[in-house]
Formats: sequence, structure tokens, C-alpha cells
Amino acid sequence: MLPSAQKPSTFGIDGRRQEETLLSFRYLDDGMPAGELTPLQKRFARQVAHKLSTGQYALEHVPCAVCGGQELSLLAAKDRYGLPVSTQICRTCGLIQTNPRMDQAAYQEFYNQEYRPLYEGALQPTPRALELQYARGRALRDYVRRFLLRPPEQTWILEVGCGAGGVIQAFREVGFQVQGIDLGADYVEYGRSHWGLDLRVATVHDVEPEPRPHIVLYSHVAEHLLDIRAEFRRVRRLLAPDGLLVVETPGLYHLPVVYQGDFLRYLQNAHTYTFSLRTLRNILEPLGFQLLSGTEMVRAVFVPVDVPSGSGFTSDYARARAFLQEMELQHLLVEGWRRLVASPMEAAQYLARVTEAFPRSYLAHHLLALALERADRRKRARQIRARARRLIPAR
Repeated sequence: MLPSAQKPSTFGIDGRRQEETLLSFRYLDDGMPAGELTPLQKRFARQVAHKLSTGQYALEHVPCAVCGGQELSLLAAKDRYGLPVSTQICRTCGLIQTNPRMDQAAYQEFYNQEYRPLYEGALQPTPRALELQYARGRALRDYVRRFLLRPPEQTWILEVGCGAGGVIQAFREVGFQVQGIDLGADYVEYGRSHWGLDLRVATVHDVEPEPRPHIVLYSHVAEHLLDIRAEFRRVRRLLAPDGLLVVETPGLYHLPVVYQGDFLRYLQNAHTYTFSLRTLRNILEPLGFQLLSGTEMVRAVFVPVDVPSGSGFTSDYARARAFLQEMELQHLLVEGWRRLVASPMEAAQYLARVTEAFPRSYLAHHLLALALERADRRKRARQIRARARRLIPAR
């Protein structure tokens, strides 16, 4: 278990205790990771927790990047490593965000010292990590090709947050002209020496590429940004008039596919935002981008337009909150069923917590009654089963 750090306030803006808005009891700040960590990951998780608890990593509250509001509900008080992370959802627009979050100086140090060992479980770039990056690049290349206005040899790509360059290597090998920027010096140097790529340590604010890129690529980077509006305003100025902005980021509604329906296993303190296609559009359209094509994966292609869509947005709050609650309930029910097979009494204790978190779930009550029956607690089982019957919707 990790030491607790700077916890969110007890009460939310709406006056409710914040634990009442958590997706379930699994998201309490208890220092417990969502899965098994390697010894190296445990060491660096303890290091981050210590810096948070001592104030070496300072936190900042920020207004919502979409609507500017501060009406937030706490979804989770920790991340998958057991670190204290406040994941909130904006009740006005539905953007999921870390708030409060580490400030720029803290994130800079975190990415330089702890991010890669914590996330990848290794101190240096590994062949496995590069293979995964390269495979993602090939898939992205195949997706982007149908939107090209010129042959690859005449198409310039700038990748922001390129790491060691595995993604743009997949583009370069079929003729694209590529350049990458990243803040990780070790990874940039590895990409230069391993693949001979044109990589440099920089941010999008530090470069003036010539010619102007026909594609600016963000592959699993947008979710890490702090000042996301300033970032994409800069991209809008750099991009060629007939260019493409390509954004690939973990999509909220795609999480059941890649994280087996467990939101907690997805959460990490390095993610400042979690997007749906809708909330990503809410960010980019007022900045002068229009969606050309996109999926809830999220994988999306935007084109620059002269007249932005304005400052309005379409809220994703109701859909996102309902989706997260349903996904969490399904995860808890599957786990309860698994425990029922192994130990009925343990399952009953667990499912009692599930019914507290989801008091209107008929199936949670049904499984609790079944676990109690198998644990020879028949009187209590009958009480729970009677309660479950009252939850069945009338036809």
C-alpha cells in the first residue's frame, strides 16, 4: 500500500460528500493498485507518492478545458498504481479530467524521472515497447492514407510526442517525410540512433517546421496535455492550409475493448484528460478544426477551417456518466460471480458492498442472495431475495 498524499476535499461543489459520487468503493484513495506491480514499478510509485505527500509535486485546480466551468463530480480518488489521483467529470460538458492535477513543473520532473519506469516497467526503451509503437504506427498509417491529397513522398508529417519514433518509422518506410518531437531525451536519442529518424527534444511551441506539415500527428499524447487549447491553437498555425490533424487517444467508449471493462485499470496520473469523440470535438472545433472522420476508439482526422464553429459545445455528461456506471456495475458483478465460485462467504461480503454502491441493481441483489444461500445464511438470503423482487421493473 502506498502512503496517502494530498487528498481531494471531503465535499464537492454540489455539497455532497465526494465519496458518494465515486463510481464504486474500488475507487477510494486506499493506496492499493488495481493489479500486480513489478518491484521497479512499486519503487517508482512510492517515489511519486512521497513527492505528492511532501508537496514536492504541487497540485493545481484548473477550470474545465471545454466549458470553463468548475462543477465537477469525483469519479475516482486513485489511479491504477494506487496513487492519489482525482479523476473528475464536468457536470456541464462531460469532459473527464484530472483535477486538481500536478502543475507544469511537477509533470516535467515526473516525465523525466518516473513516467517510463512506472508505465512501462523499464528504465530504458525496450524492444517490446518499440514493437508496440511501430505496430500502432502501421495501423494509423493505413487509416490515414485514404485522406491524403498528395503521394507519400510529397507529404510531410510532424509527430508531437513521438517517443522513440516507432509510429513515424511506419510512415517513413513507405516514403513519407517525417519529423518528431518529444520531451524524453533518452527516447529521442534512441530513435535517432536505432532508426536514423529526424527527432528532437522540443514542444510544439519550440518548432517552426519548413515546409509546413501536411499532417500533424498526436498518437496517445492529447490525453497528457496540460494547456490543451494553447497546444492546438499552435498546431492550427503550423499546419498547412490543406493539412490534416490526426489524433489518436484512448476513447472512453472503447475502454471495454482494451481494458476489459475496468475503468480503474485505465486510470493513471499521467492522463490529464479522457476523451470521447464528442468531448474531443468540443475542444478542437472552436479552435478552427472540423471533424472529417472519426471513431470512438478514439481515432480522428480533423481539417483546418477558416470559420471556427464558435464557443458552444454539446454536453456528453449524461451519456458518459451512465456508461461509466454501467461498465463499473458489470465489472463488479463479474467479480462477484467469480468469488461466488471460490468462496460463498467472501462473495457475500463483496456483493453486499456492490448492493450498497448500486442499490437499484436487481442482479447484484440476486447474486448476494445466492451467495448467502451457499454460505448457509438462508434467512438473510430470503430477505435479500424479497428485496430483489421489488427491484424488478413492472411490465
